[in-house]
Amino acid sequence: MVAAPVLWSTAGVVTRHLSSTGAFEQVFWRSLFAFVFVLGFLLFRKSNPWRAVRAGGWPGLVSGVMWTVMFTAFMFALAMTTTANTLVVMSISPLLTAVLARIFLSDAVPARTWIAAGGAAVGIGFMFGFSLERHFLGMAVALLIPFAAAINVVVLRASAAKLDLVPAVMLGGALSCLLALAFSLPFSATARDVALLAFLGVFQLGLPCTLLVIASRTLPLMISFSHRARRSPMPTQLKGRMIVYGSRYCSQAPWA
Repeated sequence: MVAAPVLWSTAGVVTRHLSSTGAFEQVFWRSLFAFVFVLGFLLFRKSNPWRAVRAGGWPGLVSGVMWTVMFTAFMFALAMTTTANTLVVMSISPLLTAVLARIFLSDAVPARTWIAAGGAAVGIGFMFGFSLERHFLGMAVALLIPFAAAINVVVLRASAAKLDLVPAVMLGGALSCLLALAFSLPFSATARDVALLAFLGVFQLGLPCTLLVIASRTLPLMISFSHRARRSPMPTQLKGRMIVYGSRYCSQAPWA
């Protein structure tokens, strides 16, 4: 599981090296290669992919839809706001996961986590309040990602003992790919862009998401994700980010 956050964090840096590929086409190629990777993984494991998808039932469908939302919203958020804003908004995912786990799985949530969730909400609100003109829409799209991720992780944990939900990652890639296809034509990506998106599809989506599904059978729900942004934030955004990251840190501090 340690490798997954490292692989996820490559997205912002790699995406900024794309030349002229539109957001829809980025979603298409990245999701296509993620789909192919997981399909290959299932075949290597000697599983019938389509039978495995059906065996997932409603939890597999919900998980697949949540992967679709994450795969699609992430690339649009990067196209509409800065990498730093996108990653900070995504960083509230563990706190949202803990809250949903309390509601749907009756998991105990320490008081410090509730306080951290409130602090994170204040930080995100602060960032939205000072980003109405340039970044509001991009951050709103980015906010779909932690909500989808939290729902997904709760579904994974609730079903981990009974179902294999690795095929849901493949389903998410397929749905995301199909949704973006009609808006991607005619294709304009260069060979270099396709190669970069293939890297993202395999190593930033397919592999780490598969690792998350496998690890969710044993890991606690409060999973920390570490991201590094390369752009210099504006002062008001920096304050909001400090509140969000400070809240997350305090919720997991050893003395808390």
